[in-house]
Amino acid sequence: LAALVFGGQWLVDGASGLARRLGMSEALIGLTIVGIGSSIPDLSTSVIAAIKKQPQIAIGNVVGACMFNVFFIIGLCSTVKPLNAGSLTFVDFGTLVLGSLLVLLFGDVIVKRTITRLQGAILAGVYIAYMVYLVVNAAS
Repeated sequence: LAALVFGGQWLVDGASGLARRLGMSEALIGLTIVGIGSSIPDLSTSVIAAIKKQPQIAIGNVVGACMFNVFFIIGLCSTVKPLNAGSLTFVDFGTLVLGSLLVLLFGDVIVKRTITRLQGAILAGVYIAYMVYLVVNAAS
């Protein structure tokens, strides 16, 4: 628990300092470096589950982590101190909604509860396009 508290503090301080030094918003650093870094364990778990032919663990891990982050973490943090979305934009929240809708459509409606390789490539492509948008938009 102590390592998590101090590690979290170090991550937030480091990311904030990096954002200031690079002249980038803290939201951009959170959406890119911190977002990717904190999701690596989920990626590892899901890839291993997929390799071991346990796709429900892979999907459940990601969906569960997203729901935990959106509902519990944002909910709990905002009860401690109200959260200001700062420089997060409609595009950021819209991409979150688009990703959720695509997972819902791909996983439940279109191909009978299976996300195909093509659909996975589309999801990855949307994320890559979003990352490119963030970097290009930050540079301008």
